[in-house]
Amino acid sequence: MIVDYALHAPDKEPGGIPNPHIHIMCPIRPLDENGKWGAKQHRAYALDDSGNRIRDENGNYVFNAVPTTDWGKPDTLEEWRRVWAEMCNAKFEEKELACHIDNRSYERQGIDQIPTKHEGPTVRAMEAKGIKTEKGELNRWIRATNKLIRETKQRIVTLFTLLKEVKAELTKPKEPTLIDLLNTGFTERNAAAWMQWPATQTFLVPAN
Repeated sequence: MIVDYALHAPDKEPGGIPNPHIHIMCPIRPLDENGKWGAKQHRAYALDDSGNRIRDENGNYVFNAVPTTDWGKPDTLEEWRRVWAEMCNAKFEEKELACHIDNRSYERQGIDQIPTKHEGPTVRAMEAKGIKTEKGELNRWIRATNKLIRETKQRIVTLFTLLKEVKAELTKPKEPTLIDLLNTGFTERNAAAWMQWPATQTFLVPAN
């Protein structure tokens, strides 16, 4: 396979977005044994029960265009992205860099975050000149919303941690106060007095 690539360095203009990245482009045409490009697809004709080609109402043979390679299939692209992420992360680890990439979407990673929209060079140039664009406004709203989501989730985590600490503190045994000691003594004294009361008593009933 022959690929081409383009490295995009971070924007150096004032207000530019530091977004170094690479575009990797590959053909979907195969190469033959002589190094020449082949057809990117071939015709698969529809056949009847007898194996004869079927014609449409205009007399043309009915066929499906079948790619000659799987390089343009989503599953293939997904596998390439996965392998690329593994290669990058292995190099990051080798260089002891505290970074990590993931080929999966935020949704598949379980990350509650709204993805921004690709702006492109035209929108970037307009934004750099102070011209507000629809995509620029949308991405600013998305970033602000994501920040609010992160802060809210952090507040919730902090609140649950505080509640857990309070609950643990309330369940700890505490030294009895003076009121507790007096109440306990009073209760025990009354209990002992009732226990000492005779089991049988003689009561005098006045005569009429």
